[in-house]
Amino acid sequence: MDLLTEISTIEDVAINKAIQILQNMKCQFAIITPNGKKMGNLEVNDSKKRPLKYAMGTLKNYYFPYVKDIGVGQSVLIPNGEFEPEHLQSSLSAWCSTNWGKGTYATRIIDRGVEVVRFL
Repeated sequence: MDLLTEISTIEDVAINKAIQILQNMKCQFAIITPNGKKMGNLEVNDSKKRPLKYAMGTLKNYYFPYVKDIGVGQSVLIPNGEFEPEHLQSSLSAWCSTNWGKGTYATRIIDRGVEVVRFL
């Protein structure tokens, strides 16, 4: 039988070649093809979501009163409260990027909380 009739696409040829190379090198691997077929000797964790540390909206509801009226050239300190500063800073930065624009602010973690300054 002709090799081209056994392998349906050039992509399949490339994947099979990659598998052969990895097996010859005694590598562990996992491959997921565009159509979802899984190959290899490693388990694949299909879970793309990680559990939330805080319920959706909890962080925003906490810091929003501090930043809602901040103007260009102003800064504010948001106390840590019950939150881990890294989580507070991450959520705050996402909000600032969405609402003020990327590169228009800076945040930093200090002992008492997260400080944010708006430049533009």
